[in-house]
Amino acid sequence: MGTKSWANVRALRTVLVVFETMSGLKVNFNK
Repeated sequence: MGTKSWANVRALRTVLVVFETMSGLKVNFNK
């Protein structure tokens, strides 16, 4: 269970990083 929750945390952080990167790219494209 511990390893599963840790994997979920890593996956969630990865998704957040990707989302922020996509948002940053959109902001750059709009400029």
